[in-house]
Amino acid sequence: MHRSVCHFSFLGWRRISDNFVLPVFIAIDRPKTCVVMKLLLYCTSLLLLGSNGSFGQTAGVQRWHAFLTVQYKGTIPVDENGNPTDDGIDTAYTILAEVLPADTSHLQFTKIFLRQQWWAVGKRTVTEKQLTIGYDREQNKAINISPASGRIFIQLYLSPLPGNKEPAVAPKDGLLVVGKWKGRKKDWSISSLKALPAIYYP
Repeated sequence: MHRSVCHFSFLGWRRISDNFVLPVFIAIDRPKTCVVMKLLLYCTSLLLLGSNGSFGQTAGVQRWHAFLTVQYKGTIPVDENGNPTDDGIDTAYTILAEVLPADTSHLQFTKIFLRQQWWAVGKRTVTEKQLTIGYDREQNKAINISPASGRIFIQLYLSPLPGNKEPAVAPKDGLLVVGKWKGRKKDWSISSLKALPAIYYP
């Protein structure tokens, strides 16, 4: 009696979200007889994802918070001919890593790729239980954010790295954070930044 043998070839990993990937296989022999095996492999992949999801999803960061604030200058500098030297518009970024206190010593953040350029990273551990990240003029109140119970924020500060031309793959409207988790290189991909109310300086 002839028995069908199903052979699979591993093609790579498929990203299904910013934090999750699944292995991709292809049946290279008798594809019509491999339906059951493909289902088994898919279910196995989900189980592996579930069992390792904590490491794969967080790598020390439970959640990322990324914001941008457009700032309009009240006074714009001009040159000797009275022409503005810039457009009077700046963008400030607020990047927060929400982490467990025990994980802070295992995390390093070295640089960020954002808006088609690299930025050096400074950081501070936020000791406040509530952090003010903006101001809503219409509601006349501050915009505050707090970490989940048992977690803290690490705030990242950016400074330009104009000489760094290293290529990077980052979400079009988001950013890529490069660093280390427990001594191993790690990239965190953040899909988008949330816009906070603009600031108008007098």
